[in-house]
This record gives sequence, structure tokens and C-alpha cells, in this order.
Amino acid sequence: MAIKRILDAKQRAVLSTVKTSFLNGLTIAQAETYIDDNVTDLASAKVVLKKMAKLILVLCQKANLQ
Repeated sequence: MAIKRILDAKQRAVLSTVKTSFLNGLTIAQAETYIDDNVTDLASAKVVLKKMAKLILVLCQKANLQ
């Protein structure tokens, strides 16, 4: 039986953010389709880039890289 890591409140919050992100559960092809369908101009590109930047920051926090 594998030992389960105990997550503190910060780690649970980070994990929750990742699980509720727009990319959660998508395959690479589905993520590419999402971008193709939703990035149509500069404004929409900024929206997607902001979402991705937030997700990257959250993942860095989860990995204790910040």
C-alpha cells in the first residue's frame, strides 16, 4: 500500500486551482483545439495567456519552485 501525502491548506488550495482550470482533463489535441477555437484576436489571446500564466504560477507553487 502506498503512503498518501498529507497536504497542507496551501497545497490543497493550489491543487483545487489546478483541478478547476480550463485545461484540466484535456489532451494535447483538445488543448490545441481550445486555443484554435478561442484565440481569434489580440484580446482573446491575452485572455488565454493570462489563464495559462496563472496555471503555470500555481504549478510552480505546488512544486515549491517559487
